[in-house]
Amino acid sequence: MTNPLRSIGVAELALRVVNLPGDGAWFVLACPSVLISWAVEELDSELDVLTDTERRLITPVDGRLFAAQLSVRREAIFLVRFPLDAAPDLWEGLDRLRSRLAHPQAIVLVLSFEQATEMVERAPNLTSWVGGTMWQLDADADALSHADVEERLEALRAQHGLTDEQVIEQATRRQLGADMAFVEWLVLLGRGDLADPDFP
Repeated sequence: MTNPLRSIGVAELALRVVNLPGDGAWFVLACPSVLISWAVEELDSELDVLTDTERRLITPVDGRLFAAQLSVRREAIFLVRFPLDAAPDLWEGLDRLRSRLAHPQAIVLVLSFEQATEMVERAPNLTSWVGGTMWQLDADADALSHADVEERLEALRAQHGLTDEQVIEQATRRQLGADMAFVEWLVLLGRGDLADPDFP
């Protein structure tokens, strides 16, 4: 890849996944190959806090298997890693099958740097789907910065016309809507306990 990727922590990526724009979105997280398993597990753990949506962790060996798995679990978020020794034509195959890879939920590809480079070079159509949602892992960014948190909170306040206090009050009374943005809001405020369905 000729342009350096922006860095992102797992926690921030998880927030972006649960607040994806529109129906379905693709994300790519590039990292050293030795950190792929760790990154997938950490992302799954973060998403477990933020959403009740089913998650599927898969390692498809070719494009047709990948497309078949997506079609079976239409309501699941997919966390995808590919074998490091996958066939060289993997990305060309995925590119040809792009129309069959449409999915209503988020798809996150966790790739080695080498795999991310191969995707860009060999799967231009698939890469166009990813667009600006390709990052490299910042393994030390285990939480959003204060500025990042405040920026996101400001966006949520403007979008929903509510204050933090009103959101907490409505959550306490179980009057918040089902929008996952409210779960994110509570987590950012340090009140993720109010988003727990078992909260009294």
